[in-house]
Amino acid sequence: MSENTPLQSLPTTNKRIIAAALAFFLGCFGAHKFYLGLNKAGIIYLVLGVVGMFVYPALIAVIVLSLFDIFKYLTSTPEEFEKVYVVGKKEWF
Repeated sequence: MSENTPLQSLPTTNKRIIAAALAFFLGCFGAHKFYLGLNKAGIIYLVLGVVGMFVYPALIAVIVLSLFDIFKYLTSTPEEFEKVYVVGKKEWF
């Protein structure tokens, strides 16, 4: 038996689309970062999203960052996405 995590068993194209969808719908809470296993970045997004409920510049910042992540995920090839975000665990730009 092999110890594959659910993220490793999905084709790369599906990982990109799921990560981009999570960034679109739940990006202000860091769901896409948690999905990719980038917990430190996910916690930062989550804190900014919660603080942003009271301080709007923080919410705007995390929304802009999420939109930037969507753009990065969807414009990279499946191979680049796998190399940079799944294997390389690149958290930021």
